[in-house]
Amino acid sequence: NVVSKGDTVYLKVNSNSGDWYPYSTRPRMIEELCAWCWDQGASRILVGDRSFWGDPNTYSNLVANGVVEATANAGAELLVLDEADGDLEWMEFAQSEAADWQGGFRYPVPVLQSDVIINLPIVKTHFISTFTMALKNMIGLVHADDRRRTGNLDSHITAGNKLYRQIAQLNEHMTPTLNILDGWEAIIRGGPTQSGNPSGLVGEPGVMIVSTDRIAADVMGLAVLKTHAVSNEDVH
Repeated sequence: NVVSKGDTVYLKVNSNSGDWYPYSTRPRMIEELCAWCWDQGASRILVGDRSFWGDPNTYSNLVANGVVEATANAGAELLVLDEADGDLEWMEFAQSEAADWQGGFRYPVPVLQSDVIINLPIVKTHFISTFTMALKNMIGLVHADDRRRTGNLDSHITAGNKLYRQIAQLNEHMTPTLNILDGWEAIIRGGPTQSGNPSGLVGEPGVMIVSTDRIAADVMGLAVLKTHAVSNEDVH
């Protein structure tokens, strides 16, 4: 079993914006997974994310994309990773532990203390990073002040592979128990949001990718995008 009796489970949804699925995690996925976790014996389930660091409306996005309603329907707790929430504790990782993060970065303590972490990205192209799936989904956990700090993600720097090293360094300090890439529908142009540059386009690969190995999951998701993405996308 992935979940044992008494476990606290955290569902890392993807809510970069308020755009509905497949730009954000599907509400039905949240409800079904929570029901499964309760059946497995979970004692507490947390559901949450943080939107783009420059967007002050994470909660509003979670309402708009259906995550708040799905969380309530499932009897779970909403975790809005907002730096304005003074009650939210953060654990700091120094720059010596993540060389490409200026001043280091912070992860939320409730997530780090969860017994089970289920990572719920979507198969999506990304107009800056080429694609965004299991590995990149961890960026949503980082304190917004650390993300916006100059030299971090104030702008996505792909030159010299910096962004990809930053993503790898985040993943060194967080290991999801399970990764579920929802590719039943996928973003096959633009992304990660509907209004990206270029605007997003939805395809229907009709696949779900489930793995304890987030790298293997992303490799499979990338193969899906290479099959379905429009011809001028960078994934090709």
